[in-house]
Amino acid sequence: MKTPTLTLVAAAMLLASVGCAPKPTAPRVYEYRGGRWFNGQTFESRDAYVANGMFVAKPSAPPDSTIELNGKFVVPPFAEGHNHWLEPAAVQTYIQSYLRDGIFYVQDQGNPPAIHARFDSLLNRPTSVDFISANQGWSGPGGHPVQIVRQFVAFGIFPPTWGDAGFDRNVVMVVRDSADIAERWPLFMAGKPAFVKVFLLYSEEYDKRRNDSSYQYHRGMNPALVPEIVRRAHAAGLKVSAHIYTAADFRNAVNGGVDLIAHFPGTGYDEKLGLAAFKITEADAIASAQHHVRVMTTLGWLREDEYAKQRDVLIRDVIRPNLALLRQHGVPILIGSDQFRQTSAPEAQDLVKMGLFTPAEMLVAWAVTTPQSIFPLRHIGELRPGYEASFLALDGDPIADFGNTSRIGLRVKQGVVLRIKEPVPAFPPLGK
Repeated sequence: MKTPTLTLVAAAMLLASVGCAPKPTAPRVYEYRGGRWFNGQTFESRDAYVANGMFVAKPSAPPDSTIELNGKFVVPPFAEGHNHWLEPAAVQTYIQSYLRDGIFYVQDQGNPPAIHARFDSLLNRPTSVDFISANQGWSGPGGHPVQIVRQFVAFGIFPPTWGDAGFDRNVVMVVRDSADIAERWPLFMAGKPAFVKVFLLYSEEYDKRRNDSSYQYHRGMNPALVPEIVRRAHAAGLKVSAHIYTAADFRNAVNGGVDLIAHFPGTGYDEKLGLAAFKITEADAIASAQHHVRVMTTLGWLREDEYAKQRDVLIRDVIRPNLALLRQHGVPILIGSDQFRQTSAPEAQDLVKMGLFTPAEMLVAWAVTTPQSIFPLRHIGELRPGYEASFLALDGDPIADFGNTSRIGLRVKQGVVLRIKEPVPAFPPLGK
């Protein structure tokens, strides 16, 4: 039998198979020299090394490039655990303002799929913000946040058809019973939500408010339906976040099996209900710890003028005791603002100024706990080998003066040095 002739193509394949093909180029290694790196408690002076967008151990050979940090204080990037990016035309302003403030991670607690689909391609890349959304929230008839939907229709941002019955399914899943949940669930899942959001507002008065027009938008879904949504979400591998105001809302959400409380208990304060309605119990805190529930801050509303006379009392008699109970039982506290067209930076600064967090506590909550909660499968929030090389180099010590978190000298995301457009473009005027 005649031996076949070896073609040039076959010869090349053979050479490659025996190891004669060109070896891939080794990744470039960058040394960040002379920084003070946050270790979760304090700052330690050392150098750090980055390759392929990740922190790596010190290489045996000299690095390819060296960047001098000149004693800057290096921290993980910050996160926004509760906001809503509802303006596709302004998304570049959102991106640049968040990156300017050192906020690389955003958890949108409710955004129509048709809206965020218009800017998804601009997100989740090394030069932009990493973003997830709950898509449509789940509420009851006449419940929050339908009034906000109608407001955005009036602004010309949402389509006019969403202003009447069109908000149901497009923006909010309006449900009365389990049959409504079952009917809407396939459509909801088709939008590929990152997690699920349910709305509980003054749920201790659900029966009283459900058919009373005077409580329109000041109510949510039937709390008895929460376990059904949680069951479906968990079966799909999704976490559940709950909009809450009162202590009863908190209790119904935790007992219903949610994973995240999207508002701090005390938000939505109504003096007609009294302070006691917004104070959680030790049993509530214990239950939330046992169920591994995390709690968001969203306390920027305390800055609003309408609460000026009550602010000190609310902080002293509601917010601070609730926070103490949650901390006592090890419930993780996340940082989120829920402030339209703002980042979580003012929220973080205010909570420190109010004395609710020390600078060190806030640094951990904002730069470690919150990012890791938003993206639990990623290696972020720490500055060591095996983690994404994303960090901020601050010009001053944020533990000595938390205001130094705004003095950002260098921003690096997944190994890429970011350039911020200055000034950040202004938001367009709202309304027609």
